[in-house]
Formats: sequence, structure tokens, C-alpha cells
Amino acid sequence: MKKVIVFLMAFSVCQAEDFVGILGDIVVYGKREIPASIVYEIGEEEIENSGSKNLAEILDKMSGSDVKKGGKGQSYLSIRGFQQNGVKVLIDGVPAYESYFGLLDLSTIPSEAIEKIVIVKGATSVLYGANTMGGVVNVITKKSGKKETSLKTFVGGGNRGGWNFSQSGEKHYVGGGVEKTDRWRLSSNFDRNNPVTGISSGYKEDGGKRELSYSEKKHLTAKLNHGFSFGEVNLSASFLDNPRGCPVAVNRYWEFTKWRQIQTKLNIESKISQNISLNGSFFYVGHEDELFDIDYGARTLAAGGTSWWDKSSYDDFSSGGNFNSKILLEKNILNFGASFQKDNHQKKEFNKKNKLGDIKEYGWTEEEEYEANLFSLGAENIFLANEKMRFAAGASFDTFDPLKSGGQPTPEKISSLNPQCSFSFDVSDSISAFASAGRKVRFPRLKELYSEHAGGNPKLKEEKAIFGETGFNFSGKNSGLSFSYFYNGVSDLIDREKRNGDWVNINKKTARLRGFEMSGKTLLPLRIPTNFDYTYLDAEDEKGADLNLRPKHKLSVSLFRDFPNKFKISIIPQWVGSQKEDERKISGHSVLDLKIAKKIKTTADGEIFLEISNVFDRNFEEGGGPEPGRNFTAGLNFSF
Repeated sequence: MKKVIVFLMAFSVCQAEDFVGILGDIVVYGKREIPASIVYEIGEEEIENSGSKNLAEILDKMSGSDVKKGGKGQSYLSIRGFQQNGVKVLIDGVPAYESYFGLLDLSTIPSEAIEKIVIVKGATSVLYGANTMGGVVNVITKKSGKKETSLKTFVGGGNRGGWNFSQSGEKHYVGGGVEKTDRWRLSSNFDRNNPVTGISSGYKEDGGKRELSYSEKKHLTAKLNHGFSFGEVNLSASFLDNPRGCPVAVNRYWEFTKWRQIQTKLNIESKISQNISLNGSFFYVGHEDELFDIDYGARTLAAGGTSWWDKSSYDDFSSGGNFNSKILLEKNILNFGASFQKDNHQKKEFNKKNKLGDIKEYGWTEEEEYEANLFSLGAENIFLANEKMRFAAGASFDTFDPLKSGGQPTPEKISSLNPQCSFSFDVSDSISAFASAGRKVRFPRLKELYSEHAGGNPKLKEEKAIFGETGFNFSGKNSGLSFSYFYNGVSDLIDREKRNGDWVNINKKTARLRGFEMSGKTLLPLRIPTNFDYTYLDAEDEKGADLNLRPKHKLSVSLFRDFPNKFKISIIPQWVGSQKEDERKISGHSVLDLKIAKKIKTTADGEIFLEISNVFDRNFEEGGGPEPGRNFTAGLNFSF
């Protein structure tokens, strides 16, 4: 029987023994499931209590994870020091990234579309294949099951406003929404003369609103499921349209005049017998965007930036499928899996330029095409030695096969065998210990291999990591604690360095990522459930220098109180320690978020809410320019 232990990451409601969670539950599965991993599950109620507007904000509050902004305003995740291209982020089990970058902009996924998030770190199943060095994040969007109709409307600072709706039944779900914002405001304490983030820096900020921070988002999802004699079939499709500005960075004035992504998936589950089950799925992800250099590069060049083109157009797709089988024996669980994925990227540029902004080629260039296939075969066995002790061992054979390289040299095929093993032991009814070790790889992404403007290098090799982890879990009636120490020895780490004035991607010789995570829960006076999550990370290269943009310390605390028939309140303070960016040190910072909600009496279940982020209007940055100051959102929720 599955044993669920909830720790401090799970915050709570009303009853002292009932921890529901703002930041999510830490679920430790028992002898018939994952034998030596902590699985973080963040449910719909926890997401709503947190006041997070999108996937990026949710994940930034989680233990061991950190979210940063990229040069186009994107939000990217790192886990235990591994950047997002070394973390497998899935939407309903599908790697829904832009195939060129191998990344998903986490800020594009609205929190209203999410039902649950499952995060596995350390000894993730070998069936996930390559590119899981930091872990696996599976975002499960809302689906059918119960008959319900819901509507949410909201307004906020920066002329933010929008609505979301959903309607679900026993075998269908449809949901969508619209969100618009003109800008987000900077802190009133922002210094326009700051040489790092002010008007003279590459961000060109003079205070007030963040330059080019507007956004218009539309999303729609539909799901159908039906049972047959052989099993269940699920079909889903989603569409996301998000033209937006790119907050100025590196003296660039860019905006996405078009940004669209679609995702479809067919999943078939079949139970052959009581002990044998099969699962197969097929998916397609299509992405297209058009990036415009405002005023055809005039402002970018005037600011001292480089205008490589007037417009750039991407047309990407990823397609593939996977097959998994599970066989339950008396003391063993045998898992087998195979997967295939094709990544294709086509791009063209309008009025291609050199570094000085001189047009080298008028009109649209010929389309360049890049393509690669990724194969994975995996097998693992979970062995139940007795009622208290479990072992697991498995391996995956992963292959990266570049096929098209846009006229550049095509890299050779890369194959890698990646074994791992794990062990867990129940010391008592409330304490369990675990350990794991293994090998993982990350293959280079298409951009890292071929990008003309961002240091593409077709000679890149795969990253390799030898990892180990050990820890324990304790669960009491009103308290809990989990602790995990992790170590990753990385070779051929892919990073960038300047050569002859240009950035180029290289394989660094070695790096070391080690540290520990600690999560807990307790019940404060006045029956206030409290969670905390602390992470210490020591990330160094072969010379002992800190790796860029990896904070050594991060602490999140959450407090939640439900006053029946009155209101409920969520308070989430967070502290992030100092970190390095190239040769400079970024100071640590602290922020506090707040949400207050009150039920209202109508013919439907109703709620009015107020969310305030960065309550004390802190001015801070994390290497991606000045972050938002105090911002608010207010709205209404109804469900029928």
C-alpha cells in the first residue's frame, strides 16, 4: 500500500493534523513505487494559496530550484545547480520546449491551467532517458473527472487584467483564458544611476515601468478520454498565443510580434492482466515566432547594442512517442521503456546584418534547417527485500543523432550507457533513510551547436555527471522533516567564454555541484501551520571558482491560516543569498508575498481575493536586470 508522508513543504488548513500545502507536499512513495526518491507534489489548492501567476513563480518557491530571466525576458529553471537544459520539463508528459533552445519559457504557462506539478530529483527513473541531470518536472494540466464550471476575472497593476474559464465533465475538459498587461513596475527604490541596472547599463532603465515588459497571452486546452475493452484512450490539444515585449537587455530593443505554440498528445493505457500494464503515447509540439528589432535596429544600435537583423523568424517542431511496460511480481517491479523524439528547427532572417549594423543581405535569407533525433531504451527492477528494505537498479541507453546542421559540419552520433541504483530502509514507522548513485548525461542543444550569434560549436561533446545522494525523512503527527545531501561530479560541462571578443560554447573540463536540502513543517501557536525549505548549493568549476548565477543559500517559508466563514491568508517570505555573475557579486535579497481571500455568498461558490507580490517593494536583481517591485492583483473566482 502506498505510504504518503507530508513534510513542511506542505502547508495547511484549519486542522492541526491536516497539512494541505502552499508550496506542495513532499511525497515519499513506499515499497511498491519509487524506493529512494523524494517526490514533490504541488496540488491545485496549494497553487491557488500561493498566489503565483504562472509556472515560473510556482517553481521558484520550491526546494532546490531557482528561476532566472533570460535575455528575451524568458523564465528558466535550475535545479541543484543544473540549468533547465539539463532538467526535463514536461507538460502532461510531453517535452513541450522550443526545439532550437531545448527550453520552455515557464512564464508562458498560467497557473490557472495547472492541476498538479510533480518534481523528482536525484534518482529519477532511467525510463526518462537523457537530459535529467537536475531532475524531472511534470506539469499536469487540468482535466476531466468531476462536473464543474469555473470562471475567474482579475485586474492588477500595470493595467493587468484578464479572465479564465473551464468546464469539465466525466470524460471531457475545456479551458482557456486571456491575460493582458501594459507593463510591470520597478521598485520605487530603483536607482536609475546604478551602473549595473540603470540608464547607463545594458538594461537602459530609468525607473517607473520596466521597458518593453508588456504581454498579451491567450490559451486554450481541450481533453477527451474514453474507455475501451482493451484500456483507456486520452486525447489532448492545447494552444498558446503570447506576443510580448522583451525587457531591454544587452542594449537590445526587441519584441515578439508573433509567438505561438501548439501541443497534441494521444495516450493509450492498457492492463493486460492484474500484474502487467502497458502505456504508449505519441506527441507533436509546434512552435513559431517572429522577433522584431524595434525601429529596424535603430534604437538597438543607438544604445550600443548589436543589430544582427531587422526580423528573425523561427519555425520549430518536436514529435515522437514512448512505450512503457510494468510487470508486478511478488517481490519485484520490472519496468521497461523506449522513446523516440525528433527536434527540427527552421529559421530565416530579414535584412541580415554584420556587427556594425550594415545590411549584408537584403530581404529574407534562405531558410536554414537543423534537426536531430533522440533515442532512449531503459530497464529497471525494484526489489522488495522485506517489509522495510527496498533496492532498485536500472540503466538507460541514450543516443543523440544530429541529422541536419544548416550547412555547418554535422556532429557525429553520440551514444551513452547510464546506470543507476538506489536503496531505502524504514528505520521506524516515522523515519526512513535512502541513498542512490548513478551516471547521467546531457546532450548539446541545437542552439549550442549551431547558433551564429550565440557561440555555436558543432564540436561540443555531451555533459556527463556521476551523482550520489543520501538522506532521511521523518514524519510526526504535527511535524515533519526531510534532509538530503547530494553530490554531482560533472565532466565536459557546457558553458560559454569569450574568445577574440566573441562568445563561444565550450566543454569545460570538470565541475562540482554539491549541497543539501532541508524541508520541514511545524505548527505554530494559534494553530498556524508553517513550512520551510532551505537549500545550500556549492557549485564550482575545475579552478574552484563559483559557477555563474547559482545562489549558495535559498530559504522559503510559508504560513497559511483559514479563519472559517471569515477569510484565509497566505504569507510567503523568501531569502536568496549572494551569487556570482562573471567577475561581480550579486548581493542577496529578501521578498515577501501575501494573499488574502474571502468567500462570498452567491448562487455559486464565490471568492474575492487580493494578491500582493514584493510587499515591501524591495529593489533587487539576479543577473537578468531589475526585478519587479511591489505589484498587486485583485479578482473574483466562481465555480458552479
